[in-house]
Amino acid sequence: MVVKGVVLAAIGLAGCVSSSTAADAGVPTDGGATVWNDSPDPASPDGGSWLSSLADCWTDPSCPRAMVVSHGGDWDWQAPYDSHTALVRAVQRGADGIKGDLRVTADNVAVITHSSPIEVYESTECAGRYIEQMTAAQVTACHMLGSKTETFQRVDELLRWAHGRTVVMLDVKVPGDLPRAISTGIENDAQDDLFLEVHQRDFLNIVVGAPGWEQLHYLVWLDSPDSADAVIQSNHRAQAFMYEMNPTYPNYDATQMKLFIANKLHPAGIRAFSSTDTNNPTVENHQMLFDEGIDVVMTYDLTNALMVRQSVNTARGVSPP
Repeated sequence: MVVKGVVLAAIGLAGCVSSSTAADAGVPTDGGATVWNDSPDPASPDGGSWLSSLADCWTDPSCPRAMVVSHGGDWDWQAPYDSHTALVRAVQRGADGIKGDLRVTADNVAVITHSSPIEVYESTECAGRYIEQMTAAQVTACHMLGSKTETFQRVDELLRWAHGRTVVMLDVKVPGDLPRAISTGIENDAQDDLFLEVHQRDFLNIVVGAPGWEQLHYLVWLDSPDSADAVIQSNHRAQAFMYEMNPTYPNYDATQMKLFIANKLHPAGIRAFSSTDTNNPTVENHQMLFDEGIDVVMTYDLTNALMVRQSVNTARGVSPP
C-alpha cells in the first residue's frame, strides 16, 4: 500500500507515550546516537510467540487471533514516523507487529526512510536529497524532524534489534529494490520475523525467482479480490502468506469481503490484511475491519487498535487478548 504524503504531513498528531524508560526502549539517554542492543529484551516474549515469530499464528489462516501492525510506529514530534523510538514504543505498548519503509542507498544498503527526495516534514537538514544518491552513512546522519538525536536507521540494525522482540513488516518503496530487501532479510536471519509488502505484479515478476526469495514471507497487495486467483494459481502460497486489500471495492461490500476471505483465502492457506483510514481512524473503523473478517489490521491509531483488538480477541476466547 502506498502511503500518501498527507499522512506524513500530519506527523505532529499526538501519539501515546509509553511509560517505559528510555533505557528499556534503547533510545538515547545521553543526548547521543541511538544505543542499539542486539540481545532480546528479557521482558519480551521469546521467538516461540506470535509477537516475534511468523510461524505462530501469522501464517496460519485458522488462527482466530485478531492482530494489529503499527504503521510507522507509535509516533509524534518527539518520536518521528519510522524512527527507532517510535517503532520500539509501538512494541512496548503491545502492537503485534511494526511497519517501516525501505529504500536502498547508493552503496547498496537498505535503510528505513519513506520519501526520496526526503521531504521537509521528515528532515529539514536533508530535505530535497535523494536516498539513492546518498551513502548509508549520509542517510543515517540526517536528523529527523522534531528530534535532536533521532536519525534515519539502517534496516539491518532494526532487524537485529527486532529479532526475538517483534515481527517487522517493510514496505519496499521502489520495486527494483526488492532483491536487495530480500538479501538484507536473509543476511540478518530474519526469515521468521520479517515480511515484505509487495504489489501482486511485482511479486510475480520480480520477487519470484530473485536469489533467496523463497526464504522470506510476502504480503501481496491485490488490485481487487478477483485478482487473487493469479497469485493463488502461481503455487507460491507458502511465501505469499497474506493478501492486502482495500476494506471495500466497487460492487464489493463488507458482506462479500467476508465471504471472499472465508471461502477463497482461508481455504487456500492465506490470511487477510487491510489498513484503517489514514485520518484519525476511530474505534468503529477498526471494528469494521475485524468484522469483515480481516485477520491483520495495519493501524494509524495504536490506542484505538489495541482497544478493539482486546475486545475482539476476548469475544473470540483468545488469550491473552
